[in-house]
Amino acid sequence: MNIADLLAPLAVSEFNAKIFGKTSVAVTRKSNPFAHLLSLEEIEQRLNDGCATLTNLSLIGKDGTKMPFESTYNYAKQVYWSPFAMKKEFVLDKLVTHHSFVMHNMTQINRRIAELADSIENAFPDFHTDLHIYVSPRPGATAYNVHRDSPQHKFYLQLIGCTNWTIYKSRADPVAMSIEDAEKNLEVDFRTELTPGSVIYMPPNTFHHVTNGNGPRVSLSFPFIHDPTRARMDRRHIPFKSIFETQTRS
Repeated sequence: MNIADLLAPLAVSEFNAKIFGKTSVAVTRKSNPFAHLLSLEEIEQRLNDGCATLTNLSLIGKDGTKMPFESTYNYAKQVYWSPFAMKKEFVLDKLVTHHSFVMHNMTQINRRIAELADSIENAFPDFHTDLHIYVSPRPGATAYNVHRDSPQHKFYLQLIGCTNWTIYKSRADPVAMSIEDAEKNLEVDFRTELTPGSVIYMPPNTFHHVTNGNGPRVSLSFPFIHDPTRARMDRRHIPFKSIFETQTRS
């Protein structure tokens, strides 16, 4: 899967010329070509490892000493255990009692996701993307207020279940507001229901409001920002099992 699959039948060239950075657009689908992009089992595994965004991996050099440690997150401070993992009882209670959750820094949760994230960065040079996984395990689960995101552009893919969207015409007001204030102060651009396989694109500073459909949902949000000074993430897969097994057979 790549960005062309996200936008089809809209061509990437047409998207760049007519839509990118200018207006929001929804691509709705009757079937879901992304059904196998991410599984519930993979989400569960990541939840139970504490949603760790950094593994404390130390490489041993040929001279027998630890090679220099470079951290992607937390300003080079080693993170041994996520605080999230220490509060699993609290998290579990909230999931059972109709709370949604968001998982950040997920572009390497599996190879399929990594390839899709790389394709977004390939299509937009000097842009860098992340993946936020939105999960509402119960009908009527909690949702954010009306809000806008900046400086990121955003592709949002509905993976499981449905969400109802209201997109407002952009204006430079507070970052977030209640639905009542939005109805008074913002002009609606369009409303749409995103079914599994459907995608929405929003440029920066687009006010929007999302509510869940009649059942559980999983949604994938790919925010991407322009930053030519930032090193691109290396998402290639390390085939540890293959390396290990090759050596044990030799």
